[in-house]
Amino acid sequence: MTSRSGNDAGEPPIDRDALRAQLAEMEPREKKIVGGMLAVMFKNPDRVTDREWVTEQFVHVAMLAGELADVEAVQAYAREHVTDVLNACFLTFRATAEDLAARGADGFTLQDAMFHAMIYFAPPPPPAADAPQP
Repeated sequence: MTSRSGNDAGEPPIDRDALRAQLAEMEPREKKIVGGMLAVMFKNPDRVTDREWVTEQFVHVAMLAGELADVEAVQAYAREHVTDVLNACFLTFRATAEDLAARGADGFTLQDAMFHAMIYFAPPPPPAADAPQP
């Protein structure tokens, strides 16, 4: 069974198994950038809707995590990967926020959020033995 969720903002539900598969298929550099971006996003949740800020953070994280030495290399990497990497970041951020929202007034720390987000980096579970085959 596919794990899905919805939200009150009318956004489509997140297919968590598809998210796990997407993250599993990423190259190590991309995974490092997603992890770095998630740390930045969890630390500054009020800024994640600011496109300019997110793009700026992507460039900083890509330079550090991607071990890209010069501006041209960062720009080339960003042109090729920004959409896929940021989509994965936003989906993982939203899935984690939805998962942890159940804690309500108890809240959670940056470390709690990062630890929880890492479950999405594990490969998706295999299909159940009794699942219909295509």
